[in-house]
Parts: sequence; C-alpha cells; structure tokens
Amino acid sequence: WDIDERTKERFPARISVTAINAPGSLADIAQVVASNDANIHTLSMIRTAPDFTEMLIDLEVWDLKHLNRLLSQLKDNSSVSDARRVNG
Repeated sequence: WDIDERTKERFPARISVTAINAPGSLADIAQVVASNDANIHTLSMIRTAPDFTEMLIDLEVWDLKHLNRLLSQLKDNSSVSDARRVNG
C-alpha cells in the first residue's frame, strides 16, 4: 500500500485465523482486533476439525504496518493456532 500516513481512511484486509474450538476463542480474537484499533467488517467461521475452527475475517485497518502488528498479536494469543493475510 502506497498511502499518505496522514490519511484518516481505513483500508480493507482479509485474514484467516485458525482458532481452538472452545468457549471464549471468538471473544479473544475480537479483543485483539479491538485493542489494535481495527474494525471487523465481516466474519465467517467453519469447523475444520473437532478442535479447530477457521475464521475468514474482513477487517478495516490503517495500513500494512497496522495489519502486520495485528497478525503478530493474534499469533501470540493462546486461542489462535495460525493467523495470516489472504487475498480475495
């Protein structure tokens, strides 16, 4: 993204998060997103295994640095097995 750092516009980004299928996992992920001043636009979930759920999340972020910081914090969360940016 080649943007002016002074812009107040958020940009769309899609991520995939694989999380433990347990009570509170979605809340943990939403808390990481909120604490990073990002916004969830849409979210879909599919159970990929008995113990795991994959989430496709469309976010609104300020820039690529913001997105990468968010992904790093998601990966550090105990409810998350994997978090990555996806195209589409």
